[in-house]
Amino acid sequence: EYSVSGCNAVTTEAVTKENTKKLEDLTNLITSSPNRTVNATAVMAAMDEITSDPSKIDSDARNISVALMSKILNVNGNDELAPVSTGVLQKCAVIVTNVIESVIMEDEMFNDEDSSTSIDVNSTASSTPAKPKVKSNKEKSIFIKKVTDIVEKISILQTKNASIGTTAVIVTPKLTIYTKRTAPKSLSSEILFPFI
Repeated sequence: EYSVSGCNAVTTEAVTKENTKKLEDLTNLITSSPNRTVNATAVMAAMDEITSDPSKIDSDARNISVALMSKILNVNGNDELAPVSTGVLQKCAVIVTNVIESVIMEDEMFNDEDSSTSIDVNSTASSTPAKPKVKSNKEKSIFIKKVTDIVEKISILQTKNASIGTTAVIVTPKLTIYTKRTAPKSLSSEILFPFI
């Protein structure tokens, strides 16, 4: 059951706004905590719960989710990635899947609205302008780049967690991140040079 300011949220829009507010609260919690240290497992569990239904995630919630994951994966505050537990990496992959699914659902909904709009050419009434597209292609490209960076960080951290000679796999319903860690010496024997 969802609750917004003590009332039950009965619409998808109300739940979506509530989810965005919860993510904003998580962001505030992280930025206000001493030394910006938080329990990554708890934050990821909360994010996983908030984003579990992609139909109830809006653009703001997607952007906040990606920013929070980036902060969690860069726990030491600089560009170097510090070790993160496999459980946190798994939750990140699930959240990535949910935010991508949300973008797809939004596009499908917009496309369905566009195709169901009909125009009466005999009508003398002024036409209503079409609903503007929620995201431009440029904005979507920037967002997808950020999500791709998260997946890359997951893969790098997954490799750091693995022992040499092992394979690590994270699987979500729509995403598989496969990482194999090999010894540097064996990599040189796997490089193939084309004949000129």
